[in-house]
Amino acid sequence: MSFILLLTVLARRLNKSITESITLHFVNEDLLNNLRNTQSKITQTAKMVALGEMSGGVAHEINTPLGVIQLENDGLRKLCQTHAITAERVSASVERTAAMVSRISRIVNGLRTFARENAGEAPADVTVRELVDAAADLCSGRMSSRGVTFEINQIPEGLKVRCHSNKIIQALLNLLNNALEAAETVTGGKVQLDVTDVNGLAKIAVSDNGRGVPKNIREKIMQPFFTTKKIGEGTGLGLSVALGIVNSYGGTIDYETSDRGSIFVIGLPKSTEQKTA
Repeated sequence: MSFILLLTVLARRLNKSITESITLHFVNEDLLNNLRNTQSKITQTAKMVALGEMSGGVAHEINTPLGVIQLENDGLRKLCQTHAITAERVSASVERTAAMVSRISRIVNGLRTFARENAGEAPADVTVRELVDAAADLCSGRMSSRGVTFEINQIPEGLKVRCHSNKIIQALLNLLNNALEAAETVTGGKVQLDVTDVNGLAKIAVSDNGRGVPKNIREKIMQPFFTTKKIGEGTGLGLSVALGIVNSYGGTIDYETSDRGSIFVIGLPKSTEQKTA
């Protein structure tokens, strides 16, 4: 009897332990789901902030080629009226107009890619050139309108990473916007983007010639909601969101100092296809 009683007690304890483990599992699952939802909302909020910041520059980038198209159209109309039009002149005008239409199309496609959601969508191999070009199309207008020089150095051909394009574009834009704000505080402000292929990593470095990040806050700059801006001028989400995005693809973001300014380096694993080639 005592043996049966012992088995009964052990069975009850085991049953209780299993029940508690299952309960804890579901509680943890709920917490993880809530955390993922919160992270997704924060990322989306940061994306909307970035879009708002870029809107003026994007409008400028679209208005410029539209102006060229209008000038070409007006020029052809006048030539038609004076009967001075030639096949060569029409051909040249068509070429310039087509280039401007292509420019506008690239900007619009960049916006569509940036704003797209990725629910249930698997990461894909994409060239770093595509990512950099898309980010540049969305922020170069803002750079020029604020008097900051923007320079992209040579990018290794065919260098690919596996990711969701819009996520990495968002991370890049966050770094570029920060670099712009640092560069515009000095005379002759400049932002530079460099891409290198190092030890299985695609490294994208965004540098500026601003005043740099003070030593006493360098360890805090990647923390969520940390900002040195005045209340209402910044969310403090830019770097932390960029870091979260890059980390999710097995990458890193490192801060480096230079003689003048700051350098933020995104390191992303090259696509598996390239590593095995």
